Amino acid sequence: MFLCECGGVLLVKNIYAYPSGLTALEKLNYQRNCTVECVQCGKKKENQSFDSEE
Repeated sequence: MFLCECGGVLLVKNIYAYPSGLTALEKLNYQRNCTVECVQCGKKKENQSFDSEE
């Protein structure tokens, strides 16, 4: 779980799509980004890491 500077929880609002033309294997290794929004203050952050190598 990720927290905003205000202490609120950041929820995923939008996951960016894969670029066109990727193979299934390339999609497995592609690191997508997402937009998140704080449930407490409403602040939005774009281009946050969605797919993690961890």
